[in-house]
Amino acid sequence: MPDSATSEASVGTAKEEPLAGLFGGVRQAVQAYERDDLLARVVRAETRHADSLFRVFLVGEFKTGKSSLINALLGAPVCPVDDDLATARPTVIRHAVDLEAYSVVPAAFEQAEPTRTAVDVSRLRGLVTEESETGAGFGWVEVGIPRALLANGMALVDTPGVGGIASVHQASTVAALPTASVVVFVSDASSELTATEMKFLDIAREICPNILFALTKIDFYPEWRRIAELNSGHLRRVGLEPTILPVSAPVRGFALTQNDADANVESGLPDLSRALRGLETQEAAVRGRLAAAELTGVLNELIGQVEGQIEILSDPGRAVQLQERLGSARARAEAFRSESSGWQQTMSDGLTDLLARVDHDLRDRFRSITRDADEVIEHSDPQKSWSEFEPWLKERVMGDVAANYAALYKGARELADAVSRHFNAEADSIGALGRTANTAGLLASITVNTGGGFDSAGTLATGTRVMAQGLTVIRGSYSGMLMFGMLANMAGLALLGPATVPLGLLLGAKAAKDERKRQLQVRRSEARQAHRKYTDEVMFQVAQDSRRASRDIQRSLRDHFTTKAQDLQVSIAASLRAAEEAAREDPERRQSRVASLSDDLAKLQTLKSAVAGVAAGGGTP
Repeated sequence: MPDSATSEASVGTAKEEPLAGLFGGVRQAVQAYERDDLLARVVRAETRHADSLFRVFLVGEFKTGKSSLINALLGAPVCPVDDDLATARPTVIRHAVDLEAYSVVPAAFEQAEPTRTAVDVSRLRGLVTEESETGAGFGWVEVGIPRALLANGMALVDTPGVGGIASVHQASTVAALPTASVVVFVSDASSELTATEMKFLDIAREICPNILFALTKIDFYPEWRRIAELNSGHLRRVGLEPTILPVSAPVRGFALTQNDADANVESGLPDLSRALRGLETQEAAVRGRLAAAELTGVLNELIGQVEGQIEILSDPGRAVQLQERLGSARARAEAFRSESSGWQQTMSDGLTDLLARVDHDLRDRFRSITRDADEVIEHSDPQKSWSEFEPWLKERVMGDVAANYAALYKGARELADAVSRHFNAEADSIGALGRTANTAGLLASITVNTGGGFDSAGTLATGTRVMAQGLTVIRGSYSGMLMFGMLANMAGLALLGPATVPLGLLLGAKAAKDERKRQLQVRRSEARQAHRKYTDEVMFQVAQDSRRASRDIQRSLRDHFTTKAQDLQVSIAASLRAAEEAAREDPERRQSRVASLSDDLAKLQTLKSAVAGVAAGGGTP
């Protein structure tokens, strides 16, 4: 069906999940065999599959049109748009039956749940924009809205700008990117990509491989095609190949209000919607394969148990051999739960190495920042350059913090994959980075404070500065005239007294020059102390957060794979009990029991084939 101006933004409901019936069938099978251990696996897999969201992060610099783009995609003014105010808190827009909004604040303690408070939709503007940045606390805003685009689990995340003085948001955004399914990088057509944007893109692709590029405001800048071509060249040079999607939110708004299909196509929003839905379908297929793999594992356990019972009932002489095999398997499963097992050693050693690498990376980056900042200060006057130096310093620091977070996440994923190989299983997404995004509030509270002779604008009060220089000249001139006058009087040259006046003035000028040099050195010293104190504070907070993250990683890996080891042990023990019961079966009932188990085996095989069919079809039965 061709796109219409209204179809993209219409109200919709989620389609039926093809795996839902198969989850129910497998659940009934494990309940029939009273396998509570397998039932727990099915319930966990079903919950994980049902709760999965396709999170689309829209990121970019301030005022590039992220909020307007979301509003155009949904056909509703969900995100506040203002010429003077910018988004200060992330906004998560998901599907809901009715319009609703929540303010969410991260928990103050580890392992605690965030606080969600229902708010009136009319308060969204104040909660999301910079108007409330100091009063509302750091966190995010959730908005529920009935829209077809979101009906299957897509959630759009509007993020603060990645650069500028408040570049603490860059570190916050990067810390949250591990939860992203796709990143839509938004840049307007006013100019080509900046160095800050390219650096952020380079970091983002280390965390999220799915990146789309939206070029906004094409209706306002006639040269947008040339900008798109330049941006394509920049992206290719760093190894990025995202498709650039030119879009216009105002044209989309016109198309929706006038129901103009041609204008809708011209806006470029249908192309962006199709790209997002295509990636959503791909991720749904991956989730379906993971869920199907878990169901297949459960069914294999049941099938192995039934086949073992049939084998013993058909040939009782093979009972001892089967029990020996199962006993050996149980011993191996018990070894998996030991603290000295291979996966435990891999996890422990990997975490130690990961934390050391991340800490070294952080310290190396901050040493480089210190060297560069010292060099800038040594060749400038902080009184004049501070207004430019301070935002540069913050942007540089937060950019390196973001890169450090990316290194932490990448290492955590590699560690999870290494541990999973001990189980010969595909690694699950287990949220290895924990709550590092909460660092935004901590970092934002750290300021670059000189505590001395110049303010954040890098200036002294004019009257105070002139008065101080004047007093210096007077002191130098008076001292010079007094000294030469005394020498003249001692030499009996009283008539030379008036000549001491110009000499005194020359000495006064030299004193003023020396004083200016001294004050410059004082200002440079204060500036160096200020930036070192700032970077030390930031590095301390980031290092603390890395240690918290490492504990979260350890808990996640430990709990996840301990559960796997426990499931393996319990499953083998259950199969061994079933084999022992089959060996004690009454000989007169063995034939009928074999027939009953053979029917069950056929049903399990059929159910397994159905699960495999859904997995092969990417979620389509």
